[in-house]
Amino acid sequence: MDKLFLIFFFFFQSFFIASTYASDDTKNLFLNELNDLYKKYGNSPVELHNPSPEIENNTERNQIISKYEWSLPKLWIGLQTICYNALDLDKGLPFDDMIDRNLTQNKPITPKNLLDFFTPLLSKEEFTFQNGDIVFILSHLRSSFIFAYILDSAYSHSDMIWINPKTKIPMVIMSSPVENRIVPLSEYLCGYFEHLNSFAIYRYNKESDKNKMNLILSKIADNFQNLYFDEPFSRNTNINSIEDFLSKPEFFYCGELIYAVYQFVIGNSDFIYNDGYIPIETMVKNRGVPITPIEKVFVDYASQLEMKEKNYLINQRNFYLSKDFSPIALYGSNKSLKESYNKKN
Repeated sequence: MDKLFLIFFFFFQSFFIASTYASDDTKNLFLNELNDLYKKYGNSPVELHNPSPEIENNTERNQIISKYEWSLPKLWIGLQTICYNALDLDKGLPFDDMIDRNLTQNKPITPKNLLDFFTPLLSKEEFTFQNGDIVFILSHLRSSFIFAYILDSAYSHSDMIWINPKTKIPMVIMSSPVENRIVPLSEYLCGYFEHLNSFAIYRYNKESDKNKMNLILSKIADNFQNLYFDEPFSRNTNINSIEDFLSKPEFFYCGELIYAVYQFVIGNSDFIYNDGYIPIETMVKNRGVPITPIEKVFVDYASQLEMKEKNYLINQRNFYLSKDFSPIALYGSNKSLKESYNKKN
């Protein structure tokens, strides 16, 4: 019996040590990458990446995108014009001063900022990166601030962390309107296509099937060429079969992909913060710009379609305001830009 106990004890101890080292490896690799970026850029913003011309100019890919968009209700595509028209306005928004003040006072995040932030955090034994952790970002761009303001959010974009099982490096599966890529978390937080103003990492705080999460994220990584960004933001959230998922081109915007993954892993949508949905009419109202007669036609139609199909835009609020997600890293404020602006005015 004693011999059997010792065998079990050493097996458990070996497993625990291996798991700890795997976790430590991931943290150390991330920290090493930040150190390398710091040596190269110091306290200056990093050099940004450009979209791949071979992807942008891929005829077959562009045909797939065009076919998908034309398959949607035609006026639904007008949603972009309706809700995000403010992005094309140089001035005249009621919250312009707030945006200019933020962009002036808060410089883009640098490798030094990240190293100073993460070094004490990573020294804590309990801190880890996990598959499915959600990264929320607010880019250091006027358009990102407008987008977050319209959605009454603190952030303008979100993606998921995937630990590469071969390298143990924490990666980010980017579902981006610029271009979908899988990139190291260290590069992502320094700013990949756009420099960042603030970020947060949140984790699902209830029991879940970690093997299922690993499986679905690995599936996305293996079939990444079939993941397209859903530019019209037309929600298509269900992952019906892990075997068929991404076996052909499928379209997801950032929040939509996160929702689909968690819905698949958990088996329901109870994790979502339902009061976080921002209807089209509210988005238009949040712009603070008078609606034109032509816009009103689009708004009325899209609103009716939205309510009929329950096709509300999934945004960052649906996750970070949910009681089922908790922050494990918070750089900058996680308060709504609109809320912050209204308090100051």
